[in-house]
Amino acid sequence: MARSVCVLSRQRIVGETNGSSIYLLSIVKYLVANGLQVHYVCPSPSVFGRWPFLWLRPEMEAFSSYRIRGAWKFGRLVINPDLRVLLQAAVAVFDVIAARLKLPLRRFGRPASHSIFTPETLREADKRYLAKIARPLADAILCDYASLAPAIAFVGRDDARSAVVMHDLFSAHYPEVDSETEFAWLSLADLIIAIQAKEAGAVSTRLPHTQVIVAPMALTSVERAQPGDSDQLLFVGSYTAPNIEALNWFLTKVWPLVREHRPSLRLQVAGAVCRGVSETPDGVSLLGLVDDLRPLYRHAGVVISPLRSGTGLKIKLIEALSHGKAVIATSATTFGVEELMQGAVVVADPEMAFAEGVLELAQDERKRLLMGEQGIGLVRRHFSPEACYRGIYEFLSQAKTAAP
Repeated sequence: MARSVCVLSRQRIVGETNGSSIYLLSIVKYLVANGLQVHYVCPSPSVFGRWPFLWLRPEMEAFSSYRIRGAWKFGRLVINPDLRVLLQAAVAVFDVIAARLKLPLRRFGRPASHSIFTPETLREADKRYLAKIARPLADAILCDYASLAPAIAFVGRDDARSAVVMHDLFSAHYPEVDSETEFAWLSLADLIIAIQAKEAGAVSTRLPHTQVIVAPMALTSVERAQPGDSDQLLFVGSYTAPNIEALNWFLTKVWPLVREHRPSLRLQVAGAVCRGVSETPDGVSLLGLVDDLRPLYRHAGVVISPLRSGTGLKIKLIEALSHGKAVIATSATTFGVEELMQGAVVVADPEMAFAEGVLELAQDERKRLLMGEQGIGLVRRHFSPEACYRGIYEFLSQAKTAAP
């Protein structure tokens, strides 16, 4: 039995702050609950971006240890001692203050160059760090995103099973992502973990000799549907390009149509996506980061998910269903799980159809109740932790069979 799993990541995971972090932490918590120790190892200090420190949220205690190359850790505080990053942070703060004061000044800072789509190559210092720090912890290896699969070789454990949490199949949706490179990365692992069945099928076709399993985001549902307030809408999202695009599309194209027919409707927006809104229309409240979303879900009559693009399983969609809510979404939101969502989610793409769907749900409490019950049943059948993550645990908990 493998006692220790080493998560290799270049994602800035400090807590349940965005969809990909929530998903990975959900898997980690299940592995820990079933007796495994899980360690976080980041081989590159670039994960800090422009900020000299990270503050870990309480849910990060699921990891037995948390290490970033070159960083100092004091309890939940992780510090990057590089003075150049401190200078970059000061410039970034100056830019933010100038923008909020609407001062006519040129912006001096630049966002740090870190992207899952165009990941940096492992440097020699990264490789040495993996060999020194990750090797003793890696009875099994869990790579966060395909782009870090090359790191498996530098951990140097022939007896360690390896898996990649794919999150998304980027090359299927984004032309700037090279398909050959992505599949070459995926082929380096013993197991590929896909978040939904369509993408799992695509990977199995290209890599027929590699084991692929489907592990959707797992959640625990409320006891009963919550129809909420007929005049209250809710959107929850992190600060990512698809969420920002979706929210601005809704505010500019759909919200005026909705308010024209029902002026009493209000929209609450929760999460870091609020930073992507330049002007706030009447009836819209930008709440920012919210520690406890349960009261917002309970009060909302309709949850909207108007994504125009994106890959993988949309975690906030499953979260809304787990709260027993009526949801209206676009086909981009339900991509890969369309059949499962029938009866639980209203799907509309054109702006007028989306507005009509919102208005219909707002005025029909009984329909919201029925949809909420359908969503709860769907979550219990297909998205419980045992249903989603058992296969990952069984794979990682077994020692790797030696090759002949």
